[in-house]
Amino acid sequence: MPPMQYKSPVNKDAFPWEGVKFYEHDRLGRPHAPYAGTPRPRPGVWTRAEQPVMCESGWHFSRAKDLASWAEDEAWAIETRGVVLDAADKACAESVRLVRRLRWSRKDAAAIIMAVHDILILNGAPHSHWRMGELRRRATAMATAMATVMATAMATVMGMATAMAMGMVPTSDLIVCYVTGDWPTFSKVLREIVKVAKASWLK
Repeated sequence: MPPMQYKSPVNKDAFPWEGVKFYEHDRLGRPHAPYAGTPRPRPGVWTRAEQPVMCESGWHFSRAKDLASWAEDEAWAIETRGVVLDAADKACAESVRLVRRLRWSRKDAAAIIMAVHDILILNGAPHSHWRMGELRRRATAMATAMATVMATAMATVMGMATAMAMGMVPTSDLIVCYVTGDWPTFSKVLREIVKVAKASWLK
């Protein structure tokens, strides 16, 4: 019997911004784009136009469904102009403009991971105290690796197959709720995670 599927309670079409651009910090705290290393542009100013080619050129960003794939040290709501391309886990625009810094940091990432960790334990997840304590330590240290850490958390209590099947989508949902301040839906996502987890435990 296949694992119970996670059903998202988040209406991603209602996400209030075109997309989100994440930036990581170097050792001096300076923000730059992950992988490309491009310094963060000045907020409110359109970036220079570039032909968008996925993973090669243009200005890459995340849609609501992609947030778990690219979560880093800081997040900005953006606007786009010109040609925009969409891929399975990201989007790319000819030009973007940073319009609003969102409430987001490594500590916020760790808080989301811990929320899932704690709600699973409170609902009776079978676990090893040592493993869960180690997970808490690792989650705090690795908070930017959102999907990987979330999958590890779920695998600890649910089994790897179910964890990998549902690790990315609920993480993105929780980030959407967190940055928009939609706490009722945040709670619904946690309840859905517990529902799927319990279905796994009972097998």
